[in-house]
Amino acid sequence: FGFMGSRMFLNDIISGFQCQNGPVAAVAAKKDGTQACLYPMRPSLEFQNIGQISGMLAIDQVGVLTNNQNLYIHKDASDFGGFLSEVLQMSAGNDFTVSEVEVNADDDHFNEGDVTIPPTPLTSLLSLTSGGTGGAVLTGYSDTFNPRSYYGSHKDSIDYEKINFDAIATAATVVARTAVAVAYDDGSMDSDTAIQYAKSLIPNNFDVDNDFFAEISDCLYVNGNCELLRKFAGVEKATVEYETDIKEFRVGQSLGKPPNYYVGVYDSTHGQPFVAVGGGVFGSYQGDDYGKDTNDKFLMIPSVLEMALHGLLNDFLGRPTDDLVKCRATRDCDGKVEGCTSVCTAGGYCVCPQAHYHMAMDEALEAVPGNYTGLFRVSASDAGISAMYSEPYWSSSVGVTIYRDASWGKVWDNVALGSGISVALICMMVVLFVKNRMKKEKLY
Repeated sequence: FGFMGSRMFLNDIISGFQCQNGPVAAVAAKKDGTQACLYPMRPSLEFQNIGQISGMLAIDQVGVLTNNQNLYIHKDASDFGGFLSEVLQMSAGNDFTVSEVEVNADDDHFNEGDVTIPPTPLTSLLSLTSGGTGGAVLTGYSDTFNPRSYYGSHKDSIDYEKINFDAIATAATVVARTAVAVAYDDGSMDSDTAIQYAKSLIPNNFDVDNDFFAEISDCLYVNGNCELLRKFAGVEKATVEYETDIKEFRVGQSLGKPPNYYVGVYDSTHGQPFVAVGGGVFGSYQGDDYGKDTNDKFLMIPSVLEMALHGLLNDFLGRPTDDLVKCRATRDCDGKVEGCTSVCTAGGYCVCPQAHYHMAMDEALEAVPGNYTGLFRVSASDAGISAMYSEPYWSSSVGVTIYRDASWGKVWDNVALGSGISVALICMMVVLFVKNRMKKEKLY
């Protein structure tokens, strides 16, 4: 979710979220289930189990490269940022290189003058920790965004710009090896030993011919109504119905064909969580009546993509190391996996949930208590750190210019203009001819 969406999540972890009305059971009838907060609204408090953040690796725009065979690293000046950069550079395969973006030697990358970290979740982390916790960003661009990328416009489509799937596969390999290396490191930040271990576990580069890679790529770039997303979202829908006793849970919007990533107004129909209390629905709640009705519960309506990704992450990260239990629905998993309340995914196995939803907003905003969704206000506890509604400046040379692509428009405009002039001249000639003819016949 880039800069803004990551801030609330990171702030809740770093600053320590304070629930002012709760915690309560997310489903009032299930007191031992997932805990949530009525105000400020948090549909799940599982993020409180994450612990301290040591650093961050962010990935940004690796599908369209400035240099076709090169990925770039933007790091901060911390020791962890340097360690990540070394590991990333040693993680690439033979066909691609990963290089560090050159910056001024006396630039601390955050607190002084020119900010060299592009707007990403790492920017939020550096801001919220005053530069105390850093990391790196893996990108497809160097010191400016790729001019061939129409991000956020109607041309943000594979029909207009070819996606470099080899670069995406390479980035996946690099990130996977880096994650293993960082987890293996004992704090000494010995990049050589760490990456050697990572490559022993992941010896081969990810292949674009992999069946899953081809299928998910088609879903995200060609047909957002694909079977893979619908299958995983369908199992997630059934799990929500089972856990909340809702007979027919409504799924959010599909990506469509071609996929459409335009965002909508943040309300109950576009993923904003809400709480049902005594028959009423609220974006957040400060009263004392929650739980008096057994139908009280927290709900949200994610999009098909969000639900599918939620299920995919659970499927990939939550499978037990042994004794896999097959399932068709979450009810098949009750008591079947030791150590967690397991759920079923479209992968066909009972897993321990590892993915959770969190609101993608700036930390300055909160849902107005006692009102329906879609209404927000500035929190009284806001420290005024972020720009709230806008991305931070990366440098004075980076900006956005919105304009029509008139390359074809000019042609048709000229055709229309020429046609209009031609018709006007013909009409004038016809009028003069008819007038003269009528004069000759003495009718005018």
